[in-house]
Amino acid sequence: MTPVHVVVAGNTNIVTVLSKNMYEKGHKPNEKGLLFRKINERLNKLDASIGRDIRCPLCWERYAPEEIESHLSFEHVPPTASAKLIGETRYKTITCKQCNSTHGSKYHSALKRFLIFQLHQSGKYDGPIRGTITTSNDELKPLKSNIVMTAHNLKVVGVPKANADYTTQEHVSTWDEIAINKAIGWSFKVNLNYGFRIEVAWSAYLQVAYLLSYILTECRYAFSKGGMELRRLIQENKMDELGPSIIVPQTIGVGGTPWIVEVTEPSNLRCLWVKIAGNIVIMPLPDDGTLSCYREWQDISRQNHFGLSPQKTNLSIVSRYVKNANDFEQCVRLSK
Repeated sequence: MTPVHVVVAGNTNIVTVLSKNMYEKGHKPNEKGLLFRKINERLNKLDASIGRDIRCPLCWERYAPEEIESHLSFEHVPPTASAKLIGETRYKTITCKQCNSTHGSKYHSALKRFLIFQLHQSGKYDGPIRGTITTSNDELKPLKSNIVMTAHNLKVVGVPKANADYTTQEHVSTWDEIAINKAIGWSFKVNLNYGFRIEVAWSAYLQVAYLLSYILTECRYAFSKGGMELRRLIQENKMDELGPSIIVPQTIGVGGTPWIVEVTEPSNLRCLWVKIAGNIVIMPLPDDGTLSCYREWQDISRQNHFGLSPQKTNLSIVSRYVKNANDFEQCVRLSK
């Protein structure tokens, strides 16, 4: 194979390594190698000591070009499963495989499940949801059944702590009899299990908002006081200490392109708003190393099962990374 000559940050020692990794069979560009080079160029503008390496934006460990395939992974922002739910545009960066498998597996699921919860509660999701159904009438024993619920039906699929098929079938027959006879006087309680903890969902949104800020600012946010403090909490798994960090958008389930705006007034509420995975995430400004913005927004907001609902407040907002004004206006109520 004929090497493709590239120079990264004036270091010609990287030429052979990158040329081997950038091309696969048929001389097609290796996307991960090309993205590695782009990130390396951006990092060198901010820290000349990075040389031929890049850093994982989550753990901040350095990785050399030789480790592209063995230690590094693509990271989609927002995660693919969440983006597909609402038709949101995805960005892409590179993280280490360790962070991808730990933070990724934990938070990606919580992000998707929280978004499903929001969509379902807003009547915008008709997929299956697991849960239980219970009757208070003592004639039905045992009193609880596992279910799968959709917008069109409810199906009994098992009995808690009972593995025998005949036990499940007894419950199904009893529920069918009640439904067929249109029994009057029965009371039922349905509990749906959306499969997430709200604290984990908040942490998941903070992580993907941090990664989007890292991508759209061409890595600069990761070097800021606010970015470094947020990254420390990500590394130490302490993001839940910040409390609620999501502002409920005007319209649930807005897709389109993620965006970032800066809240400039009033001064106590200064922060970044990052819209990603259908929600608005509060993010500290680059110079906010104390992360004071979270307490300020929590103090003027009412918390509901979706996130923070601020009291009516006049804000001054400056667009930073907004590709489509309509995507922004669907989420935020603008004053006339």
